[in-house]
Amino acid sequence: MASKTFEKTSGEPSKLPLYISVVIFGTLLLTYFLIPQVREFMNESWNTLTSNDNDRIRTWVGDFGWFGPVVL
Repeated sequence: MASKTFEKTSGEPSKLPLYISVVIFGTLLLTYFLIPQVREFMNESWNTLTSNDNDRIRTWVGDFGWFGPVVL
């Protein structure tokens, strides 16, 4: 069974990971500017995580329950 790689037959690396990254980043950027709830969540996240207040960060992450570490 042959393993699949992200390389073309010519030996040049595939640009698929780059394209996927650009699509993900672009989607996040668009949702930030077009959906107010996403903007509020990202701003709250940034303010909390850069506050250097460990209790505030712990509470914010804990509010997500078992999904908190994934959000972080």
